[in-house]
Amino acid sequence: MSFRGSYIDLDFHLLDGPGEGFIDFSDAVFSGCRVVVSNPHGSAADVLNFKRATFRNGASVEIKGGWESGVIDFGGATLLDAKFDLTSLYLDGGDLGFVGASFNGANVYFSNAHFRSGQADFTKADFARGRVDFSHAQFHPGVARFAYANYGEAEVIFEDVEGEKPAGVPPAKWLPAVRNPPDDEAAYSTS
Repeated sequence: MSFRGSYIDLDFHLLDGPGEGFIDFSDAVFSGCRVVVSNPHGSAADVLNFKRATFRNGASVEIKGGWESGVIDFGGATLLDAKFDLTSLYLDGGDLGFVGASFNGANVYFSNAHFRSGQADFTKADFARGRVDFSHAQFHPGVARFAYANYGEAEVIFEDVEGEKPAGVPPAKWLPAVRNPPDDEAAYSTS
């Protein structure tokens, strides 16, 4: 199914994932609408192509559920005055790509996302303005990468994260979760 180059200002919902196949939104403009993609059963997603798409005028994108396979590609996309909600996303074998994407005024939330296996690629992403929040996310080795990403004026947050720091994330931004040791005061009691 192709929406390539379309101007989309109506809400679009894929509540059981895109199903088998290829849905092409490349070069589309999303303006003031809501796009919801949910994969509650973790089934195959095949391909959702948002390459070079533009999200503006308060457009909202929500991606939820478990992704065991398939590709969701925002490569080269421009995220202007938009909101992306990928909170609690569970990537377990699928591919999520933001290669060369421009985060320019959007609010993007990956809080509590779990990058277990597959690939989450932010190579050459331009975090120019806005907020990109990875708070409480879990990163397994080799799954996410931020190689050659540009950390401009955007507020990019990696607070209370767990796992291995992905390549390309500046050490000063990486703030792992602090776990309190067990309370063993009773073991040291002399009474």
